[in-house]
Amino acid sequence: MKRVLFVLPWFHTNLHYALTALVRRGVEPVLLVREGGRGGVDGARVVETPTTPLPLADARRLLRAERPDLVVIRKTRGLARPVHLAALLQGLPSVGYDQRPLLAPRPPLHGPRGWFKGRPRRRFTPVHGLPGRRRRADRTAVYLPFPVASAPEGATRTWAPEGVVRVLCVAKLAEARKNHRVLIRALEDVADAVPFTLTLAGSSSLAIGYPDADLLAWLRAYPATGRLGARVTLLEDVPFAAMPALYARHDVCVLPSSNEPLGTAPLEAMGQGCAALVSAECGSAWYVQGAAEAGLPCGEVFDAGDVGALAAALRRVIAPPERLASLGANALTWTRREFGEDRFADRFSAMAASLGAT
Repeated sequence: MKRVLFVLPWFHTNLHYALTALVRRGVEPVLLVREGGRGGVDGARVVETPTTPLPLADARRLLRAERPDLVVIRKTRGLARPVHLAALLQGLPSVGYDQRPLLAPRPPLHGPRGWFKGRPRRRFTPVHGLPGRRRRADRTAVYLPFPVASAPEGATRTWAPEGVVRVLCVAKLAEARKNHRVLIRALEDVADAVPFTLTLAGSSSLAIGYPDADLLAWLRAYPATGRLGARVTLLEDVPFAAMPALYARHDVCVLPSSNEPLGTAPLEAMGQGCAALVSAECGSAWYVQGAAEAGLPCGEVFDAGDVGALAAALRRVIAPPERLASLGANALTWTRREFGEDRFADRFSAMAASLGAT
């Protein structure tokens, strides 16, 4: 397998380490995107389409020119359907990519309808399943978690230096579903339990998603007006390359979101030795639950939007210093074992081979 064509709405940083892993294995990723300007990965080419929907004839010419061994298709308006059809006509293996959990079988008519709309019969997903929603696995899906960077073996790591627990939340700062207010209220409830600081990091853009300008203004004002005051720091638009160092400077990463298909920040933080607190409505909650089932507890899962539940989880994690260190050390072990780039590349190659890509 020498070349893989990815059809995507845009490049998202949750693919960064996955694409890097493929490049290091000698695979050239080609990203066909509907819009650009959001970065990329060394060794991966980005191709922007001049028009959408892409005419079928142009899709066929594109595939003939690129000669991919495998086509990976994410739901992308104007691109998925013509590229999927062109791949079928040219006998190229294709696979879908989405964030629908593995433990969420497709409804009976979902397959034929999806196929007509440009979704291949087989798919892979980095989401295993949501806690408390046990279902049978989708037989057309492969669980393929994305890799993350981990702190090097032997690197020095301390937790809660001078007794101060450093809490981090990485999420878009202008989206209400990220539940920043829930996190702050929960920390206000435990303000007297243990010394801590809170860092809120994320995009401040009002141009993507479902922005809430009032929320962003409230967060910007909180360090000067809120009960926690100077304990809270707001970091807007941190470059992706700076994130590993930011995670390494914290002890706990909290993702309190509602309706979050994936949310990779907790896993990225675990790779740097952070304990993780994740709401049960985040696809990444499985990373915490899976670690516990493997005998490596590294955090807790709580009900989204429940201030009391989050406050209780915070007390259990941040109050006993020895527990925080144990959770962080387990997080490092878990991510190095299960979410390294070599492990991802092996899994991706096995999936590609099962589809006939060589």
